Amino acid sequence: MIHNLDGPLTLKNQYEDIFKLQLMASQLATPLSEITTGRYQIMFGSTKILSDLLIESGGVYTLVLQKVHSKIVGNLHTITPPAQLHILWMVPQIIVMAISEIFFSVTYLSFTFNEAPVRMKSIISSISFLAISLGNVIVVLISSAKLFNRQVYQFLFYAGLMVLNTVLLIFLSVRYKYRDQAEEAISPETQLPPDPENKTGFDTPYDQTGNLAANFLCPKALD
Repeated sequence: MIHNLDGPLTLKNQYEDIFKLQLMASQLATPLSEITTGRYQIMFGSTKILSDLLIESGGVYTLVLQKVHSKIVGNLHTITPPAQLHILWMVPQIIVMAISEIFFSVTYLSFTFNEAPVRMKSIISSISFLAISLGNVIVVLISSAKLFNRQVYQFLFYAGLMVLNTVLLIFLSVRYKYRDQAEEAISPETQLPPDPENKTGFDTPYDQTGNLAANFLCPKALD
């Protein structure tokens, strides 16, 4: 920023991000500063100098402010044009994310369903989706708290959490003992109570696993 002003300068964008600078007339140029993208309003004290000032990602700008008599004028000069990427560059990333999501979703859904008790399969599957939603809440809270001044540090923090999550998963997986599905299939606890009056009209109302649907294939012969 190049100026001949002496006083507080405030930059505010549409996302309520505020950047404040203390200008001194003895220092005609300020050091290079990094700000977030957006449309800014420039205020010197309580006086609005510029509005709807577009700052884009990757661009380098010089803001020139000058006090002429009792009026302050300003102009924004683009030193380096903003970075521009074609939207098709997102296609490889989306493909990789889709493939990884397929592998991950099939694995954890199969694991939670097969390892859960018969009477709790739906509940355990719901809890797995609840865990995913809690992860999304963590992302929202960290983004809202603005703990990082650069987004790259925020992504590195998420990557670190994923590494810790992977280490914990490996530790738990090597110690995990799978449930015996064969014993559970014939366990008396998993069978539904018998139908003494045979109201269903079938020879065997329930099979050994309590599965009523399988018996629809063998209806009882009527007299």
